[in-house]
Amino acid sequence: MEDAQGENQAGNPSNGYAPDSPPSNPDMKTAKICIIREDEVRDDPVHEAAKKYCDFVKFSRDGSELLDLETIYIIDNFDSPVFNSLKDRKCRILGPTALIQYAENNSALPTKILKHPPYCLHMKGAVVCFTGLRDKIEIDKVVRELFHMGGNFVREMSGKVTHLVAGRCTGDKYQYATTFRVPVVGVDWIHNMWEQRDDAKTLNAIDPLVVQQYKLKPFFGARICLFGFSDDEKRHMEAVLVENCGTLVDIDDSSCTHVVVEEGTLPDINVLQGYCNVVRAEWFWLSVQKESCADEAQYILAQAQQITSNGDHTPHSSTPLSHSFVDSARRKRKRLRFQSRQSGASITADLIDSTYSPQTRLSLSGSLLDNTASPEPCASVPDTSIVASPAPIAPPLSPRQMVFLELVQTETNYVDILHTIVY
Repeated sequence: MEDAQGENQAGNPSNGYAPDSPPSNPDMKTAKICIIREDEVRDDPVHEAAKKYCDFVKFSRDGSELLDLETIYIIDNFDSPVFNSLKDRKCRILGPTALIQYAENNSALPTKILKHPPYCLHMKGAVVCFTGLRDKIEIDKVVRELFHMGGNFVREMSGKVTHLVAGRCTGDKYQYATTFRVPVVGVDWIHNMWEQRDDAKTLNAIDPLVVQQYKLKPFFGARICLFGFSDDEKRHMEAVLVENCGTLVDIDDSSCTHVVVEEGTLPDINVLQGYCNVVRAEWFWLSVQKESCADEAQYILAQAQQITSNGDHTPHSSTPLSHSFVDSARRKRKRLRFQSRQSGASITADLIDSTYSPQTRLSLSGSLLDNTASPEPCASVPDTSIVASPAPIAPPLSPRQMVFLELVQTETNYVDILHTIVY
């Protein structure tokens, strides 16, 4: 596992790249630089950047005629045989964009041989953790791109992690990230930055404006069935679901991940295909209001939970509850108002705060880490289990956990109040 501090030097602060090495002295052009290219094109941005570090810039097609391991090779194709040959010879390598970014910041070039040479510095400062990614080939690709843009990754969520790259909005790593406000983004965040690797003016990937474009919606990767709602309410919830990147499915769909239930009814447990979360409607609306998927374990429908734990699979389709319970649920739901943020409306936060205790709004039970195997920083990725299903029932919280959750919730409420005052 790579050191979370990264292994590359700094970049251009005008693009969000903070320097982390002393600036080079323009009067001491001691670097040895060789630009790998078919023709000796001069006075282009790469050549001009190289001349800031040495008086005489060499050109070569493959660098084979040079034996000086102190020479820094500038190559624009990290998938070429020439790149692999130079790397096998333990040469110092940089991408053309990285060289330009170093020069624009007047930063010293890396003085050591880097295991993962930077093509650019678009991911400088990013410490990434992964969850919910199933394809090992995809994992290997995204990790390579991350390293070659100056970023790094760690296997477990911790205070070092700046971003969580997720394939779905569920799991312990996801809940940790949402609790501690670690941005959760899709894998396109890395892929699209790599597509811009030749643009030295691209904003750093950790810039809030960039991150906002790739933040995952609450129901990303979720396949949800809406059960027991009226036709009008179901149409409204379906529109909200699609807007937040969820997919509506039937209750007997084998890919169903969640069944959102009207509190006055209960689905037939026998119809459910495989494992899925049977949750109350509050889970749905709270997820939308918080812009992150709420912890399902705190909203499991009590009746479905009891049936599952007792092993009783007697059909309970649309079983009515008491009139007072139904009326109470309807009154509660009437106060839950939602429209998309584009229309300028949102769910009333006072209902959420008054309805749920800190223990039900946050859950840090368990290890806070799912079983996603973070990718190795090498060509091959171990053949391990990538995703584990979340536990349907959370274990009881200890007194220490309850105190901790109360502190976290107090701070969360304080920030929410400030956000309401400001906006």
